[in-house]
Amino acid sequence: MDVDWSKTNQGRKYYNRQSAVDFVAAGISHVRIRIADKVDQELLEGLDRQIRDCLDNGIIPIIAYQADAFKNDPSDKNIENVVTWWSEVAEHYQDKSLIPSPATIK
Repeated sequence: MDVDWSKTNQGRKYYNRQSAVDFVAAGISHVRIRIADKVDQELLEGLDRQIRDCLDNGIIPIIAYQADAFKNDPSDKNIENVVTWWSEVAEHYQDKSLIPSPATIK
């Protein structure tokens, strides 16, 4: 299921834990958390919370960068921007497991 919880600052502002709880109740076992913004501390803090809520409720979170500039213009500059974005996200999550514990999987 695609979700816009982190796609924009507004999505992060209005996200709440109940979204993950409701998705589990509806039988959803994984979400694709779409992101359009550049990486900064606010984005990572919101994403951390959403991922933690997913894992705590047995949902597998999948991070998905929108990369609209690259899609519209696959230039070397835009490729570099995508690589930089994923490098920053990978560095942030390099020591964190994004797999729910078996006890929470429904």
